[in-house]
Amino acid sequence: MDEERPLTNGSTSGLPADRWLQAYYDRFAGFNTITPNICLADLFADGDTKLLIADMGIEWGKQMQLRVYKGTALLSEHTLVDLPLAIVPFYMNLPGPRTPAIAVASGSSIYVYRNMRPFYKYTLPALKVADAEVEAWTGVLQEGADLNVFRDLLVNVLANGESLSAKSEHFLTTSTIQDAEAFVRQHAESPLRRQTVLTTLSTMKKSMHEEDALTCIVLGTENRDIYILEPDAFTVLTSMTVPAVPVMMDITGLFDVDYRILVACRDGCIYSLKRGQKSAKLCLELHSQAVGLCARPSLGCVYVGCMDHSLRCYSTQGKGPNKYAQLWSIQLNHSIVALQSVTIKSLGLELVAVCCQDANIYLYRERDVVDVVETGDPVTAIRYGRFGREDNALVYVTRSGALTVKILRRNQTFEPLGGVVNNAATNLAAGNKFVIPKKTKLFVDQTMREREIAPTMHRVFQQDFQRMKLIAARQYVETMQKAGAIQVPAGRERSVAEVKLTARVQGLGPEFALIITLSCAEDAFPPPCDLLIAYSYDSSIYRLDRPYRCVPYLAPGVATSVSVRVTCISELLVSDSIKVIVMTHGNTDPLVTALISMPVAQSV
Repeated sequence: MDEERPLTNGSTSGLPADRWLQAYYDRFAGFNTITPNICLADLFADGDTKLLIADMGIEWGKQMQLRVYKGTALLSEHTLVDLPLAIVPFYMNLPGPRTPAIAVASGSSIYVYRNMRPFYKYTLPALKVADAEVEAWTGVLQEGADLNVFRDLLVNVLANGESLSAKSEHFLTTSTIQDAEAFVRQHAESPLRRQTVLTTLSTMKKSMHEEDALTCIVLGTENRDIYILEPDAFTVLTSMTVPAVPVMMDITGLFDVDYRILVACRDGCIYSLKRGQKSAKLCLELHSQAVGLCARPSLGCVYVGCMDHSLRCYSTQGKGPNKYAQLWSIQLNHSIVALQSVTIKSLGLELVAVCCQDANIYLYRERDVVDVVETGDPVTAIRYGRFGREDNALVYVTRSGALTVKILRRNQTFEPLGGVVNNAATNLAAGNKFVIPKKTKLFVDQTMREREIAPTMHRVFQQDFQRMKLIAARQYVETMQKAGAIQVPAGRERSVAEVKLTARVQGLGPEFALIITLSCAEDAFPPPCDLLIAYSYDSSIYRLDRPYRCVPYLAPGVATSVSVRVTCISELLVSDSIKVIVMTHGNTDPLVTALISMPVAQSV
């Protein structure tokens, strides 16, 4: 047996020895595939996980196959009848051993294999044909019908925003009147059908998180629908819609309990779907197409790789404006081609593998690069998980069609590489890192001093803290005494009803909507009239479209809202407060004031 030598990262000089053992490499595999077309599954419940790859063929649509690998040996090959979109393993509630079935999405159908034999074919529900299209075909079949008028009717259906059936679309492609007449005669009796196609496929556990628990199939269609299928009868459990065509999904939770589906669509946005919702909620506007989506529920974040060479991380915790706030963004030197989650349970690590066009796979822990795997050729498909009897296997296919399997070495640690990677790829991580100095003698002496007199330091801190609170309370009382009373000018001796003010800020920036709501008691008499709302702010940071507003009348017991657009014009990531002052016309003493703390504007 040849002696195994540690691999290095080639051109990425200065990196430590490769943490991955190369278990298998086949440069002549000839695969043409993408990440959704690779999966790992224990097909026969024997503890030996198999590798399944759906090959799209050498010439995109010719010699399409589903190949199954057991270890490094090709176990079987299965011919596919249509171009594969994605494959996923799922568990059905059938008698016998708990073995997974394989779902292969192709065109408008899902082909299900059980024990690697064809088991079931599910076809998407047919869509409703437009009434105007049906009437047009009914009229053209009558004697003396004008085909030019018929063509205009079909074009009008498209102009009204409705879709045509495949039969009508084929008719519109005819170039001559003879071809059109021949087409109508040949297909006159064929029914009108509208059939959508699949765009993405995933799975969701139904009621338990166990590995072999019952699994639902989740699919997205070109018609902007999301379906969740029951795994045994293949009936639609629930259907939802998104504003654009879905291209990828990331799912967390259980169908019977609670779940969340993040959907990346072709409009460059990411939408969220929860249990009980029928339409999606906008989460993120990326301003660039997403090429990878990886949610990390345990970390409370989601990673998104975009076509503008950026890797972004967004929070999935919190409520309101803080929900899906951007945590950080990294601008890479090369375009991202794929993202894959890497969970190393033995080390308690959750990493993200980012495959770039420079023929490297970068492993990120949060925003730090902890490892680089050189592939020799850009990666087109990648999958991480249990393969054979190894828990930490990395499988990837390169642009040349080569298949590589790497296994993580035992007792490996992942630490940030820092400047080692920055030398190989300039500006790999955006932003300056903190430079932590070494421990000096002064630092050690100060640490020892703090340990020795810790009680005294704590007591002094508490005294100063209480003194500061006392000063703040005195200033607050003094301010309330000065601004609380309402001075009524001479000649206008009348009482003014108490006005209540609430404010809220909407938006992530740089444009915000500041909404002021005024109200008074139901028994207020006379009701407040001729109110003026003024804003005091730093003009070097913010710009308001209207610095003041008038409220002619405030109805008792009815809230009145006034909105003003606030634009952050500062290029620095700073925020300030905006003071809202409400007063009556001709009176300089305010009825009520509020100090609004504005959030930091997110960069565009």
